Order: sequence, then structure tokens, then C-alpha cells
Amino acid sequence: MERMPPTKIFQGKKYFIVEDLVKILNLTPLSVREYLKKGKIKAIKVGMRYYVAEKELIKFLNGGRFTKPDEFASQVNEAIRRTFEANVEWLAFRVKELIIADLTKNIIEQLKKANQINVRSTEFESEEKTAERIRETEKAKKDFEEAKKL
Repeated sequence: MERMPPTKIFQGKKYFIVEDLVKILNLTPLSVREYLKKGKIKAIKVGMRYYVAEKELIKFLNGGRFTKPDEFASQVNEAIRRTFEANVEWLAFRVKELIIADLTKNIIEQLKKANQINVRSTEFESEEKTAERIRETEKAKKDFEEAKKL
């Protein structure tokens, strides 16, 4: 909402005209007049002009409830905060999904490598080679279990 001074101040109350509401609400003059005629925004008609009290404008902007400008700003800030938190939660979920996918890919590659080593070892190998194959297989299994926990 654009902040702008009221057109008229009468008996200490601030009033806006249609042209002000067009700028504030970002609507066409025709739409604003329709809102006024249907009573969606309460106004006083003097001659050919509508005058909307600041209180009524704030009430309209708050969905029919009167809230002071400071309270309205805090409500908007709270809505922004909740939206931000929801977006952060969604991003965290997506990052977790991507990490799991990457871990799974790496684990599958490790298992394939370990299987290739096992398949090639048809002849007798040293205990050191056998221990290396076992370590690689165990590491891949451990990584897979860790990824499942995520």
C-alpha cells in the first residue's frame, strides 16, 4: 500500500477521495467507484464526490476488521515471516533430497567397484588385497546405512 496524505481533514478526521484510493489500492477509478457504490468501502458522498475516512480505508484493507496501522504492519510482517519459514523448510527438504540422491549415487558406484574387484579376483590374491576388498565393501554398506537414516 502506498502511503500518502489524505486529501481532506475535517473535524480532525482524515478523508481520501477516489483519486487517492486509485493510487493507494492500485485499482481503476471505475473499480473504486463500484466498491464505494456497493458499500465494500464505506464512504460519505457529498455532491458528486466520495470521501472515505482513513479508519474505513484501514478497515477495508484488513478485510473488514479495524486494525491500527501499527497492528496491520505487524500482521503483514508476521505473514511474511511465516511464508519465509515455510520456504526455508521446503528448501531444507529439497537440499536433503539432493544430498541423499548424491550419496546413493556414490554408494552405488562404490558397490559396483567392489563387485568388479571381487569378480576379477578369481585367482588367489594376497591377504592384503582381500582385506582391501572387504574394507571397500564394508565402507559402501556403512555409507548406504547412513544415507538411509537421512
